[in-house]
Amino acid sequence: DDIKIEYIEKSFCLLKEWAINKHLTSINITLPPSIYNENFIAKQSNVFFRYGMKITNIELNYTYNLDNYNENYLHNIWRNSRKNLKIAFSNNLIFKQCTSYEEKKLAYNIISLNRKSRGFPLRMSWVNIENTIKLIPADFFLLLNVDQHIIASSIAFHVSQGIVQIIYWGDNPQFSALKTMNFLAYKIFEFYKQQNYILIDIGPSTENSVPNYGLCDFKESIGCDISLKLDFQINLQCT
Repeated sequence: DDIKIEYIEKSFCLLKEWAINKHLTSINITLPPSIYNENFIAKQSNVFFRYGMKITNIELNYTYNLDNYNENYLHNIWRNSRKNLKIAFSNNLIFKQCTSYEEKKLAYNIISLNRKSRGFPLRMSWVNIENTIKLIPADFFLLLNVDQHIIASSIAFHVSQGIVQIIYWGDNPQFSALKTMNFLAYKIFEFYKQQNYILIDIGPSTENSVPNYGLCDFKESIGCDISLKLDFQINLQCT
């Protein structure tokens, strides 16, 4: 919080000088969403713009403020989301935190199945996940139906004090009619509210600034707020 603007300016000039000496052709910087430290990110954005960086992407990042998770939650979310959640309640779904290696791997496999069925890439392999959680605390969750079939899952990283980030979540499309994702989100909110967390970062719903309309609508329908995630670039060959 006490890093002065002139320090950021000097740092950027040193970075640029270093990159030119290394014969790099460009510098690309992706800032975190403004929720992580709005003041510091605002200072960085100002410096980058004034020192010749161009904004190449404006991603929409979704977060859930756990102050909003209270007895009025059902009344404050969108009507269709409230309807879907009531359907999920009637199906007696079971939410549980993974405790074993095997359960965590099953959680990943459900997410992999979901991405494959929707034609979306899964950028982190299970090995990537394993290596990451050696350094960053993580929670894995499963959602089961009454027959004990795993129907949805999620993986969350503890990325900052009071903030967890949903790295992946998804369901087995075969069970989507049970409104699995609405219930999964609801239970994750409940879990971290009980742990006294402040925010849940659910990630962007844009790719190269282009929105996934269905994903945007879903996250807004369950009560998420939107913040900006900016990509900056400078071409060093023109400087």
